[in-house]
Amino acid sequence: MIPIFLDEFKSEIEKYKLETVRISAMKIAGDEILSLEQSKFLGKPFLPLDYKYPRTKDGTPMIMLAQINFGEVPSLDIYPTEGILQLFVSPTEWYDIERL
Repeated sequence: MIPIFLDEFKSEIEKYKLETVRISAMKIAGDEILSLEQSKFLGKPFLPLDYKYPRTKDGTPMIMLAQINFGEVPSLDIYPTEGILQLFVSPTEWYDIERL
């Protein structure tokens, strides 16, 4: 949906439109446990045993904000069909975001 104030640019904007997947978060049941590989918000990430857990510049462990397992995502041409995307954030330094 393009806001009304951008109507004059609608045809130009729509040239760059991409397919998307809508994510709907659902609360899990009290006794339900997600596997390490499943898509989720927060929780324990799936990491190889020899991989060091992501940390901030000062060594503080980061928070896994989201984990998307592409095997669980509907197939779209622009997305991989396998693999896991993880997003980590600093628990305190949200304003200083850069590649670590």
